[in-house]
This record gives sequence, structure tokens and C-alpha cells, in this order.
Amino acid sequence: MEKLGFRPRDLTNLALFDRDHRARLLVVDEAIRVDHGEAFGLAAVLQKGCSDRGSRAAVIPATKGSNENRVAQRRLAAEMNRAHTRTLGALAASGRDGLTVWEQRSDCGVFRGLLDKAREGAWLETDRPAHEAAIAAIAEAEKAAPVTAFKRLQHDVTGLTVADLDDLSGQGGATTGHGDRGATGWGRWGGGDGLHGSSLALDDTCASDSVGQLLQRHAVDAHTGTPDRRERGPTADASARVGQRVNPVSEPQLHRQLGLRDDEYTQIVALLGRDPNHFELAVFSLLWSEHCGYKHSKAILRRFPTTGPAVLQGPGENAGVVDVGDGLGVAFKVESHNHPSAVEPFQGAATGVGGILRDIFAMGARPIAILDSLRFGDPATERTRRLLDGAVRGIGHYGNCVGVANIGGEVRFDAGYEQSCLVNAMGIGVLKASDLKSATAAGIGNLVVLFGARTGRDGIGGASVLASQDIDAGGDEKRPTVQIGDPYMGKRLIETSLELVRDDVLVGLQDLGAAGLASSASEMASRGPVGVRLDLAKVPLREDDMEAFEIMISESQERMLACVEPRRLAEVEALCARWELECSVIGEVVEGDHLICTMGDTVVGDIPVAALVDDCPRYTLDPQRPDRLATEPLAIDELPAEPDATTALTSLLGAPNIASKAAIFQQYDQIVGGGTVIRPGADAGVVRLPGSKRAIAAALDGSGRRTWLDPRRGGRQAVAEAARNVACAGGRPLAITNCLNFGNPERGETPYMFVESVEGMAEACEALQAPVVSGNVSLYNEHSGGPIPPSPIVGCVGLIEDAACAIGAAPQSGATIVLLGDAQPSVDGSEYQAYVFGSVAGRIPDVDLEAEAHLIDVLVEAAAQGITHAAHDAAEGGLAVAAAEMAIAGRVGIEIELPELATRDDITLFGEPGGGLVLVAVNDADAMLDLATRHGVPAQIVGTAGGERIHVSTGAAVASLALAEASAIHAATLPELIGAA
Repeated sequence: MEKLGFRPRDLTNLALFDRDHRARLLVVDEAIRVDHGEAFGLAAVLQKGCSDRGSRAAVIPATKGSNENRVAQRRLAAEMNRAHTRTLGALAASGRDGLTVWEQRSDCGVFRGLLDKAREGAWLETDRPAHEAAIAAIAEAEKAAPVTAFKRLQHDVTGLTVADLDDLSGQGGATTGHGDRGATGWGRWGGGDGLHGSSLALDDTCASDSVGQLLQRHAVDAHTGTPDRRERGPTADASARVGQRVNPVSEPQLHRQLGLRDDEYTQIVALLGRDPNHFELAVFSLLWSEHCGYKHSKAILRRFPTTGPAVLQGPGENAGVVDVGDGLGVAFKVESHNHPSAVEPFQGAATGVGGILRDIFAMGARPIAILDSLRFGDPATERTRRLLDGAVRGIGHYGNCVGVANIGGEVRFDAGYEQSCLVNAMGIGVLKASDLKSATAAGIGNLVVLFGARTGRDGIGGASVLASQDIDAGGDEKRPTVQIGDPYMGKRLIETSLELVRDDVLVGLQDLGAAGLASSASEMASRGPVGVRLDLAKVPLREDDMEAFEIMISESQERMLACVEPRRLAEVEALCARWELECSVIGEVVEGDHLICTMGDTVVGDIPVAALVDDCPRYTLDPQRPDRLATEPLAIDELPAEPDATTALTSLLGAPNIASKAAIFQQYDQIVGGGTVIRPGADAGVVRLPGSKRAIAAALDGSGRRTWLDPRRGGRQAVAEAARNVACAGGRPLAITNCLNFGNPERGETPYMFVESVEGMAEACEALQAPVVSGNVSLYNEHSGGPIPPSPIVGCVGLIEDAACAIGAAPQSGATIVLLGDAQPSVDGSEYQAYVFGSVAGRIPDVDLEAEAHLIDVLVEAAAQGITHAAHDAAEGGLAVAAAEMAIAGRVGIEIELPELATRDDITLFGEPGGGLVLVAVNDADAMLDLATRHGVPAQIVGTAGGERIHVSTGAAVASLALAEASAIHAATLPELIGAA
């Protein structure tokens, strides 16, 4: 059982597995408790039992007792989508042999979308009127859509044929639901694929009409009969369906339901010179999605500087690469996995980590570090706690298992992320500069080789249906399935890929992520530029009944695509065999410029590569400045009365956005690989470069609240803070990666927020000489309540010439504390304003980018010369919180008297500056002051470290706490949140 991904104690009476770990019959008659990743192994096995040939089974949540089961099944069915209602109602009424009953408990983790109802007891009630109402609802649904209306549909995943439909209708039941899905497996329970991947749907009500369902329905509507889809290869009927031309008159809704506009469909017809078939339309819908095609953002992204003396590879490849000396390069990138994590946080976050690591080693770099930036809603809500718990466990699960250290990141809470959380993962890897690999297909006659995991139905349509639309836009039919990660397979994939790169076996290497083969093959061909011919019948499958378009756009994890010279194929096959990875030649590089796809001898798609990659529509945003944006900061007389400073400091130290995140990062392996120098908790993480005395510092930062008040200033501040944090650790900023998380670009404030944020970020990158070498845009982070706060997340990587000079935030007893910078703190947009005053208003201060560049110089040189041994910038909570955090980190008291930097004492203590205010613990105060003076950076001695109290004062305000008390308050908040999940 352990091999299946869950523990024996989690199952009761689960029987009859074959050697492939695929269930032939499943009966679960008692309660099942499943947590996190174990849930997915169970879901995969359950689903396989339902869809297996010869089975007449269904997975139906139920309560104990045969008399209650049928009522509970019907009660639950009435809560679901109407189409699924008919299937479940019919099966519940049929009493057929082999009906699988799975007892759904309120704490079970498989059907996350139904948990709200489950926890309320909505589907476990025994109230007879409610049950009778549910049964009546089923009867009404059956009358509205009699069984004869569904005879044209494929047999559903329960194995029911058209004859079975007639049989069931005689017992008072009708079925569509799963039949609508056909064998694509894109409904609530997805396409189970045994050990390595079930497909949990991303809806809250058990219904889903995604890419596969839509194509399947339209294809089946055009062709009668129910061919046996379990046979591999293109049956005559299947080939006819795949090749069926879409008629824009008779099927006007299909392209729209796939996320394509009418004018985009017209453009596709013009590019092809004909109507696309279903296969081609599926590919276009993915490659022309916002997630893959950057339709609304690409023109704006050109504003970023992308070149510099250290840049070896800029945007356009899987990751950016910078030169760090000694013949080494560092590859890094940040990407989002927001939408999947909002629905299934464990697997959404885990596969986000897996995906960013594949981007890194696709460049030929060995992954050495991970960082993550997380955004969730109100921490008091059950949803936030569940998402936080699942995402943290998912990140730790994948990173720990694959053996890559997590060295930093951030977590923020804001009600604006309640329905649309953010999970951004940053990966860093090191490579020999001479081993830098491109994702290119080249050389006519060279082979296209797929290696890694088998291909299943998980994630089909994710890039277009999920990541390129509002999370609740268009209802549940727009929500596809979550990918399921396998970190142990991922580890083997890393080692195989890097050995192939080291031995110079490959022409090009590309990971399979969003849009699967469709995207990877198209991008590799475009970089050639060459043509590519793929035989999809040669792709190793987890489910033998997959259609061509499903194989093409599947987002199954842990797969790589390589271009290989025929003479080197044996080496690739031998190495894959040694690492127990499947390896298949699925195509070749051909003359011309088309992507040609076949199933055996049957051509299922023929598309010009340029049409997919270069001719994606580009849209111009219409940024309109929102009237709500302030042009001036709040006046002093608009602020609440100044609170007691000690009370305010106590409150802020326990605020979720400021409190210690140790409860989170202690779940991550921070030192695996042996290179970690500075662990999470400091301003930046630091990891040593293998075989070198050098190290890199990395930070990941952003503030949606501040950007919401002024997007251009917020963009500048995000870049400046990331660079400043790297400098606090002693690193010279080299380059930037970013993840731009915004709402719907076609409405509301989002166009203005996006454009202005990018402009501000670009200005800061230019001023700080930190080019953007990689990144990601995540739009449509929006729901019925509106968009998320505009959230540009910035990752910065910097070089430390000597790892021994890296510094953290912990001062030594007796150290002198020096304040660098003279930026004016402000209450506007601060954590103090939000958490203590209970509002967010005003206009955030701007950052002086020239002064920021000088401050970075001072911080880097001071660390390199051994003048400083700790540094911490004033961020959330201002200078008072920064001083307290340094004391807590160093386990030593601190006494500081601050100059009057603002018009009120509490703002000096707790306000947040636009630019840098940094507290440094120094070994030689005179040397520190002299260095700052030479660079034109204001500096003054403000206190010392020592004793057992935290004492911060300015003017008449004094905040004073015992170190032990402050440490306890700071440490208590997050464990309570996670423990209550």
C-alpha cells in the first residue's frame, strides 16, 4: 500500500489490485481518513476502479447503513451539478452489482471542492424533508432531460453503454454527467491513472466542462456509435472524430467555450486557410491562452531592461542565467501556481515547485535552492487556514523529497486574497557556463524524444481554462483538473537530464509544463526554426484510451522533451534505463515550418509553427487611473490618536504579516545539499556555489497593499526592497526575476495597475542596474468579489565574493547599532495602519532610486570588509519592529533611540519608508560611518545590542518589552493558524 502513496491505516477493505497497482474492483465500506498527498493516491486508485473495463462501479460518497446509503447518495447528488445528478441518482437507484460506495467524511481531503458543504453536515443530514426534496430534484432533472436525449453520448467512465442507459432508465434513472465527460476523465473525479496521478477537478460543485469535454461532446455529436476507446491507436471512428472539421456556423460556441474569441477563431481560419479540426482547435486554445501566449502583457513586458554585463541568458528560455565567475552560471526564475493552489493547495503548490525546478535543470543547471512567496486571505477563516496548511505541506513535500534546500521567501495575509490565493515559487540552479542548454529543436532528421513519467489526463486544459480566466468566470465548466506531482520521479528526471547535458548528448532540452507537448514541441520548433512531426501513438500512456488531443495537451508532470541526434539515441536510452525512466522516440525534426501530429499513419493535426508561437493575438490595454487613488499622503489630523508605543509594538509582533514564519519554514529542508549559509528568516537566504568560495544571496519580495495605493511607486519599491534585502546579506544584486500577479486585464482597475506597476519596476531595474532575465505573468486572479490586490513579486539574486562574509540579521551582544539612510517613514499603506488603525489609505512615499543604489553599495562593501555582522531593513512594522526582530534573531536585548524622522513619534517608530532605512550591527562604528560618508549615505549610531529587554524610543514615545515576552508573542501566531487547519 505504501507504494500507492498512502498508508494501510487509511484504508478499510480495499481489495484486488493487479501488478500495475490498478484496481479491478473496489469496495470501501467504512470510514476513510486521508490527509494531503495520501488523498491523491487514494483518488487515483478509486477512479481507476471506476473506469476499468468491465467494471460497473461508481464512486459515491455515502453514510453507513444500507438504508441510509441510497438517501445520502441522492442527497449529495442534489447538491451537485445537474448533469452529475442524473448519473449518481440513476446509479443509486439501480442497485447494480459492483457499485462502489466510498464513505466521505467531513475531514477527508480528496473532494476539496465539497468540503464546505461536508463540514456543515449538508450532505450527511438525516432530515427527511430535505431528503425528499433532493429526491424530487432528481426526478425533475430526469424529466427535463429524458434518457433518449443522451443516447448519442459516449459510454461514461463507469463503463455504462447506451444499452445500460436504457436499462437504468427502466429503473427510474437516467445518466449524463460522466457521460458528458466521456472517456476524457475531465469531471470531478478526473481520469484516474493509478500510482502517479489522479485528476481532481478544480470545481466546487462537482461539475466540469473543460477542453476535453467540449471537444468530446462536439466530436461525438457529429458521429454516432460507441467505439471501444480502450484500444490504442486511431480506430476508424476515432480518427474520423479527430479529423472532423469545426463548422463555425453549426458549432458557434465551441471555440468560445475553449477560451477563444470570435475574431481569434477567424484569425485561425485565415492562418490555416481552412477551418481547424478539433485537435487543432484544442492546440490553438492552449497556445493562444493568456498563460502561454501573453496576449495582454507581452507588449508591456518589453519595457523591462533585459541585458547587462552578467547576463548569459535573458527572457525567452526556460530560465534566466547570470555569470557568477569561476566559469559558473546561476539559472533562476519565479513562476506562479495560483489557480491550482486555490482549489487543491497541496498538489497545486507541490507541482508549482516541481515545475520551476524543471525550468532550472532544463537550462543544464543543478537546482540548489527554492524560495516561495505566498498570499492568503483573512487568517481567521477556515479556508485560509486550509489553503495555508496545504500549500506549505505541498512545497515541503516536493522540495524535501527531491532534495533541494528552501532558503527563504515570504507569507502575507490580506482579505483581498480570500478567494484567489497566490503561490509563487522561485528556483535557483548552478551550471558550468559552457553547459548552458537551449530548448531548441534543430537538424533535419534529428529525433524528438520524450522521457520521464507516462502521460495521463491530469491537467488537461489547465493553461487555457484555468490559468487564463477568472477562477469563477463562466461557472464550473471552466475548471479543469489539478496536476499530480511525483517528487521521486522528479529527482530521477533531474539526474538523468543533467547527465545528458554534462555528456553533451542533447541538441536541445525542454520541460513539459503548461499545454504539455503542444507548447513544448511548438516552442522548440520555433527556436530552430524547423518543422516537427510527432506520432502521438508512440507516447507512453497511463490510460490506454486517451484521444490524440488529450495526449497533446496533457499537463502530466515530470516529463522532458529532447532533440537528439540519431547516433546518440542509444546513450539516451541507456541512461534513462539506468534511472528507470521511460524513454520513447515520438517524432523527428523535418523540413518546413509545420507542427504535424499523427496517430500512427493518420494525420490528426497540421499547423504552422509560427501560427502558434508568433501569431498569437496581442491586445493593447486601456489603463484608466482609478478615481480612488490619492495624490497626497494622509494629513496628520486625519489619523487616529497616537496609541501607547509598547502596546502597539506588542500588537504588531503578533500580527500575522509580521509574526515569525518559523512554523512554516521549519517544515522545509533548509540545508539539504550542504550549501546553505544563511537560512530562512533573514533578509535574504544565502547558498554557497559548489566548488567555489563564492555564494549567492536571494530574496523574494512584494507588497500588494502598497501597490494598490500607488502601483508605480509600489513597483519601484518591490524591486528596491528585493535588491536591498540581497545587499543586507552581503550580496551584490545581479539580476531580477518577477511574477506579475494581477486580475482580469480586460476590465476594472487591472489594466492601469498592471501597466503602472511594470513602469515602476522597470525604472527601478534601470536605476539599480538589475536587468530582468526571467519571469511569469499570472492574470485573471479574480473572482466575483473583484481582483486580488495588484501583486508584483520580485526575486533578486546577488553575488557574494566570499561566502564567509555573508551576514544575517542577528546582532552579537555588545555590538553598536547604526542606522543607514534617512528615508521618511509613512503611515500610509503600512502594516501599522492596517493592523493597528484598521484601515488602508493615503499615498505611499516614493523611493529615491539614486540613494538606494548608494545604500546598496555601502551594505555590500561593509559586509565584504567585515565591518558589519548583521543587517535588517525597516519593512512591515517600521524601525521598531526591525529592532525587535534583530533582538529576537540574536537572542539578545537591544536599546535604540531613533531620531525624529516623521511628524509624529508613532510614525517614526512604526511607519514604513519608501526607500531604505537599515539597522546594521557593526564591529567598527568609525569604519562604518566613514564608509557611509564616502558613498553619501546618511548614517548615525542609534544604540547597542545587549541585555534582556527590547527598548526603542523616539521623542516622548517609548516601546519597551522583555526579550522573552517579545519572542513568545512573535512565535505564537503562525503555529496557531497552521494547527487549526
